Amino acid sequence: MRNPQESDIALFTLVVRAFVLFVMMDLGFPYFGFFKVARAFGRYARRVGAKRRPIADGRSAGRRTFEAVTLATRYYYRNRLDCLPKALATQCLLLAQGVGAELCLGVKRYPFAGHAWVEVGGERLDDSPSALYRAGAYTVLERF
Repeated sequence: MRNPQESDIALFTLVVRAFVLFVMMDLGFPYFGFFKVARAFGRYARRVGAKRRPIADGRSAGRRTFEAVTLATRYYYRNRLDCLPKALATQCLLLAQGVGAELCLGVKRYPFAGHAWVEVGGERLDDSPSALYRAGAYTVLERF
């Protein structure tokens, strides 16, 4: 078990990495589009994650990583809805840790809306206040 100081350092490291990913997304999305950036992040993260020993408890790592990404979002000014960048950053950081994570893109019909989230071992990582309601409301269009 980690001591509190190691845990704080690990969380800080994840927050800094998420912050860097947000900057890279904001630079990459206008020039290359979402799918090219997402594929590049995924390839890199899988390559890094393949060199690590898989984490036994992926769900706890998922919650810790999503907490770090949410914290990084508070420090990185985003003048728009941020579910897609948050989900992509969470997936990238989890894959780099050797945790299998799926990025899910979904829509609902009425009122029409889109949403992005990450799933780890069947657990949905989403910070929406109505996440439990939204879980059934959205039809998944793609998982990757």
